[in-house]
Amino acid sequence: MYGTEGMLMLGIKDRGDRNTIKGDPNSGELRLFGARAEIEKLTANQTAPELLQRNFHEIEPAKHHYRVSGIERGRATFAVAQMWHAFAEAIREGKPFAPGFREQLKMHHVWDATEVSLRERRWMKVEYGEGISHD
Repeated sequence: MYGTEGMLMLGIKDRGDRNTIKGDPNSGELRLFGARAEIEKLTANQTAPELLQRNFHEIEPAKHHYRVSGIERGRATFAVAQMWHAFAEAIREGKPFAPGFREQLKMHHVWDATEVSLRERRWMKVEYGEGISHD
């Protein structure tokens, strides 16, 4: 995702296994990466922004965001355990579970706007209740 101050990318941190395909979730775990970007450079050049900005760094979530301990972060069960714990906590406390349907719908509106933005090479305004607006 690209914004006015930089880029965020969800990617696979390769474990170094030689028998896996690049981008295959089995070859590593999903991690969040970020980079500052020069917007003028990104919008003026037809080259993919990832190739222009090679200074991505991993963004490590703060430990207080992890609810389950005792499971190695790289294991497939780590994210599932975190999700089930948050789900059970929401039920116990009578609170809505997040991310829920509304958050997922918002993400789809952002993805739709991102596709239009890339295709038309312009900024898009996301209207969460109505989809994307072509301003």
